[in-house]
Amino acid sequence: MDSGVGIPEKKQRQLFQLDQTLSTPGTENEQGTGLGLHLCKEYMDHLFGKINIESHPGKGSRFTISLRRTCE
Repeated sequence: MDSGVGIPEKKQRQLFQLDQTLSTPGTENEQGTGLGLHLCKEYMDHLFGKINIESHPGKGSRFTISLRRTCE
């Protein structure tokens, strides 16, 4: 969770698409590639998990992951 610039809803739908490269300036105008989110999504797919985003422009973002519980 952060209190950064947030991500508009239209871009949220594109965040985890591997054929998209989205980069917007951060709170201090730093640039990112979005690669970290792609790697997180790929990792969750391998673990049969999910990654979700809740974000509001100007208020920040919250990323959550859910993992499947397994019984042994």
